[in-house]
Amino acid sequence: MDNVKRLLVLEKGAELFVFGYRPGQEARVLETLIAQAKDPRTDFDWFDVAVLELKLKDVSQSLPQAPAPPTEPVIFDRFQLPCDKPLWFMRGLFGPDGDRH
Repeated sequence: MDNVKRLLVLEKGAELFVFGYRPGQEARVLETLIAQAKDPRTDFDWFDVAVLELKLKDVSQSLPQAPAPPTEPVIFDRFQLPCDKPLWFMRGLFGPDGDRH
């Protein structure tokens, strides 16, 4: 059980159902829950599948998502930008005539 990161636990009567899984294996856990409901040797039924499925969804949605990897900022050389108009990088300081405002 070294690789188990999450547990779903259901105590029902004298039986204890414990499902261990890693993040990303939620679909396999759901398949296992369905297989348990179909097994006549246990008291695990479809209501239990529904309850644990909701818990499974809640846990997977409530965990923080991994942040997106940082991207390098794009820095343009202002003298190589394709532009047919003059570029005003110091807008507000100098007017079109070059005088300071």
